[in-house]
Amino acid sequence: MKFALHPSFVLPDLSGLNGVAGVEELPIQESASTYFDTRDLRLARSGAILRFTEPLSGDPPAWRLSLPEIEEGGPKDKLRFEGRRDEIPMEVRELTTAFARTEEVSEKSVLHTRRRRWVFRSVGDSEVAEIVDDEVSILEGQAVIARYREMYVSSKRSHLRSFVDALRSAGAAVTEPLPKYVRALGPQATAAPDVLDPGAVKPSDPAHLAIEKALSNGVARLLLNDPGARLEDPEAVHQMRVATRRLRSGLRTFAPLLHSGWSDALGIELRWLADALGRVRDLNVFDERLAHTAPELVGDLDPLLGEVRRRLAIATNELRGVLNSRRYRKLLEQLVDAARHPQTTDQATQPCSASLPRLISTRWKKLRKGALTLDERSSASDWHRVRIEAKRTRYAAEAVAPSLGKLSNAANRFAKKVEQLQEVLGQQQDALAAGHLTREIALQREGKEAFHLAAGIVIAREEQAASRAMASFDRVWKAVDKNKFHSWFR
Repeated sequence: MKFALHPSFVLPDLSGLNGVAGVEELPIQESASTYFDTRDLRLARSGAILRFTEPLSGDPPAWRLSLPEIEEGGPKDKLRFEGRRDEIPMEVRELTTAFARTEEVSEKSVLHTRRRRWVFRSVGDSEVAEIVDDEVSILEGQAVIARYREMYVSSKRSHLRSFVDALRSAGAAVTEPLPKYVRALGPQATAAPDVLDPGAVKPSDPAHLAIEKALSNGVARLLLNDPGARLEDPEAVHQMRVATRRLRSGLRTFAPLLHSGWSDALGIELRWLADALGRVRDLNVFDERLAHTAPELVGDLDPLLGEVRRRLAIATNELRGVLNSRRYRKLLEQLVDAARHPQTTDQATQPCSASLPRLISTRWKKLRKGALTLDERSSASDWHRVRIEAKRTRYAAEAVAPSLGKLSNAANRFAKKVEQLQEVLGQQQDALAAGHLTREIALQREGKEAFHLAAGIVIAREEQAASRAMASFDRVWKAVDKNKFHSWFR
């Protein structure tokens, strides 16, 4: 429970409250927290808080970075870094790149806190409640620009009401929690981020709103997963790659409604980023896949795992270089601008219901043409091309579905069916790629007979997995090709 206090507030005697047998006042603590952000508070508006804390007694000073939650209600990553107040650590600068982009991060304000604490105990000496009284001064430079005082009460549920009533009687006012960073940075810190979902789009709305929604969702996913990718989280790398794929797919899907020069240039930059992410992701997938393909052979496959992880380290370092480049920061600015102001043609003013289904029809025709040519004699590249078309068709359907009203359910059902096809083709492609990589490394390595035997077993199992996937293709394709799933866009 949080209270706002008048500067003259005096804590009343609470020792007589029911269940309280003793009160201990703890030593006074003082600290200073310096908040950093861009001039337009891009970090805070994105949900990222950067501060340098200087306890005037106790713990050593440190940089603290709180990253935004990736999913609403999900956990926030809170990171700590050593360093001096006058120099933001390089790792911190890198981790805030997606939010600051080309803007400089600098000191904004300082919160000086003087904290008093009381612990209330029962007859058995167990803790009944704790009260914290913070007197805070906000400084810009050397000048104090504001002061406030607030109190926090934590207590067992059975005792909380008596403490609340006593404090309110003494003049404390219950208040809504206001984060300290908002006090430090001002109300602008709670303003909307630069990339914001435009909300529901109706079938009667102009198609450019559907484009903004699709691009906004892709850019937001990219930005939120950037810090995790820098921390070498495989899932974050995967999500960044998915974001680039969806963005590129969106540019292709909406191409008739976009200025080609603008969308083509953006697509080239996204391809550059996707390539760097893909090199890391593919090796992560292989590393994870091997543990499931031949768990009993892991010891014999050490030379293979060692080479894969060596390549992964190189690819990770190359990705880090891409993410730290000026070209990448410029791309982020372009993507944010694209999400807010896509360069659309006059056709994008037509209603979603009239213009969007036609776009899916184009994608479906390409997928169907390729799928109908596949058979057991088709090359791996032929299968891979159809997989790519399936992925693009699925992404396209998912991009337009939210804007189609009554047709949304049909669009989502179609996307689910295409996703099943994509998964079958993906299983085949992943198995072929894993077998190829295993063979390539085995031929390059001189090792014990046990290693080459184990590598041969992995190759054989991957070939079997690819064959199983190919065998199920016809069944899945026939389900996708039923008229009832794509009549909505014909």
